[in-house]
Amino acid sequence: MHQDLKANNQPTSVGSSQAIYTLGLGGVEIVVKNNNVDAKVVKNRRRLDRILKYHSIEHNLRLNDFHIKLNNLSRSIPQIQFRNWLDARDCECRYKYLDNGKEIKTSLRPDGYFELLYRKVMFPFFVELDMSTSNHAKLKAKFNSYVTFQDKKIYQKIFNRDSFYVLFITNSSRRLLNLHKIASKIQIGRFWFIDFNGTEKNLFFDEIWLPSGMSKPRSFFQTPKVRLVS
Repeated sequence: MHQDLKANNQPTSVGSSQAIYTLGLGGVEIVVKNNNVDAKVVKNRRRLDRILKYHSIEHNLRLNDFHIKLNNLSRSIPQIQFRNWLDARDCECRYKYLDNGKEIKTSLRPDGYFELLYRKVMFPFFVELDMSTSNHAKLKAKFNSYVTFQDKKIYQKIFNRDSFYVLFITNSSRRLLNLHKIASKIQIGRFWFIDFNGTEKNLFFDEIWLPSGMSKPRSFFQTPKVRLVS
């Protein structure tokens, strides 16, 4: 095996084991040298990647696809700047707060975070990619965690922003409606939902997102109006 890559063989019930290839020791040196980043950060990411399991691959690939689509689409629209993408390893937040005089220690681990600058206004978003592996109780707890994250002003302290939206990308329209129903009982307008098919459309200007507490899909932004000059 070349030093730039490391194989993580996964168990299978039939046939040969499947390998997940991640960065090797030689690859760490290349990344550090060519990107001017801290070697400790790269080594820590390599350690986390080496314990990656096969069932997580589809989730991570879907998330990467969404990231790439956001980035490419923003490049084609001069009015929008795509900024500050963080994956799950970078945007996990461990924090504590007081609830009726009792100290609560907890954490929030979104799948991603990014910001869009549109017409001089910053719009922050957390990303949750749902593969139907969590039951409703866990999802309800996650919705409530985001509300607490805002109401206790923890988000403002960590990210230095005033407010945020949470984008849920689901693997089916049926799952989308179920999650939307749960979230709508918790907070209106905070959580926005789309399924995988919707991500093939214009993520910014098409009416494809269903916000919590609302009955009709909406777009991130209104399509810019063009004034014709005769």
